[in-house]
Amino acid sequence: MSAFDSRTMSHGEVDEHVMASEVLFVVYNASGAAVGFAGLQREVTGTRKYIHLSGAALLEEAQGDGVYKKLVHARVMVGLTEGATLIETSTQNPKVEVGIREALAELFMQGKIDGCAMTRKHSPKHYGRMLTSTVPTSRCAEVNKEYGKLDYGAGDCYQLAFEIGG
Repeated sequence: MSAFDSRTMSHGEVDEHVMASEVLFVVYNASGAAVGFAGLQREVTGTRKYIHLSGAALLEEAQGDGVYKKLVHARVMVGLTEGATLIETSTQNPKVEVGIREALAELFMQGKIDGCAMTRKHSPKHYGRMLTSTVPTSRCAEVNKEYGKLDYGAGDCYQLAFEIGG
């Protein structure tokens, strides 16, 4: 899968991302073959509930059709149903940030959340290396500019936090 490409990530690393998930969503194509997955972990700090969007990947054939956004939506709805007010993830991929922002905007338009505020924190050497075979870009120039500041070779990423209202 593109985000967890066997050329850049070992099968053990992929397993580590999948097995860390409490809830795992798997996407299948019309032939019944798995074409992607996305996980989440539930967290509680004091009385505050939040979810961590853990590893996600889509085969190239499943990209560009809004599948990732639907996976974000499904995971966020799990969190909202359980009273989470914060969504967190770490990523080197601007497409991930854009997908989360778009999914949350749709939830706002549907009246399922009152709004959200995002923070982005640089995390140097978080992964220890670049996770994908090429530097990813999104369709949003503003977001790409921010991700262009990362040292992918060193494994830099951003820690994203979305405060949810509603």
